[in-house]
Amino acid sequence: PAAGTPVATSTDALLGSLDAGGIRSRFLDIQAGFIDEPRQAVEEAGRFVDDLLRQVADALQQQRGQLAGATEEASTEDLRLALRAYRQFVDRLLGLAG
Repeated sequence: PAAGTPVATSTDALLGSLDAGGIRSRFLDIQAGFIDEPRQAVEEAGRFVDDLLRQVADALQQQRGQLAGATEEASTEDLRLALRAYRQFVDRLLGLAG
């Protein structure tokens, strides 16, 4: 989007490409397997989290790419808006850590 285009303002929007319901459901399935096969369930959970981390990184990289395009041949006002969008992005990332 252009520098003046609003950027998502919530963690949900930041990671909107992820299917939270599907992720929770899949993890509950893995967790349910712990009763019969504890080691296998833990190993599967580890693989699942590795895959989830890749999905999160891809979603964040896509958002970062959108921000990067906002600064080419930009006016000072466009640059101000771009810097504000970067600040919001950083704030959302910090919200993931909370």
